Formats: sequence, structure tokens, C-alpha cells
Amino acid sequence: MYDFTEIQEFLIFILHGIIYCLFFEFFASIRKNFKSNIIITNIEDLSLVLIISVIFILSFIYVCQGIMRGYIVIGLLFGVIIYLLTIRKMCAIIFYRIIRKFKSFFTFLLKFVKKLGKFFKI
Repeated sequence: MYDFTEIQEFLIFILHGIIYCLFFEFFASIRKNFKSNIIITNIEDLSLVLIISVIFILSFIYVCQGIMRGYIVIGLLFGVIIYLLTIRKMCAIIFYRIIRKFKSFFTFLLKFVKKLGKFFKI
């Protein structure tokens, strides 16, 4: 394990706050592009929480050797605030457009496969 200084740990967890917001924005963009029922929504939320929890726990153990300090929480909050005040709108638009392009591509691909199936009478 590496021995990080407090300032390095603080900066790492600011970055974590930004990364967690990016994960949230990605899942929110999926939700905007695909209408789903409450069960699918709950599964998405649970998977988001699990992904973020695993990343946090592993990095917390690796960076801080499992010792919780106040500046870790403050770093996470600063990361979230920095994200919300700077790049949130841009990331939301980018994620939404990327997912919409994938959705339209797979919709086209599905229609193409259905037409091939009808053509070959499968």
C-alpha cells in the first residue's frame, strides 16, 4: 500500500465525489432515454449504490488504510459541489446524446434483424 499525505487523500476524495456524480448522471441519462417500471428503476438505483459503495470501500481501504477522517467526507462533498457548479449540465447533455445514439442504433439493428427474419422466414 502507498502512504498518501492528508492533502493527497483529500484531493483523491474530491475526485471521487466528481466520479460518483458522473455515475449518477449516467444512470439518470439512461432513465431519461428509456422509460421503465418501478422494479427496473429500483434495480438501477440498487446497482448504482452498489457500484459507488464498492468503489468507495476499496479506495478508502487502499488510500486511507481504513481510517476514517473528517476531511474524507469534506473532500467528497467538495467534489460533488465542484461537479454541480461546473460540468453538470455539459455532462448531462453529453451522456443523454450518447445514450440516445446507442438507443437509435440498437433500434435500427433490431428492425433490420426482424426484416431479415421475415425475408428468410425464420
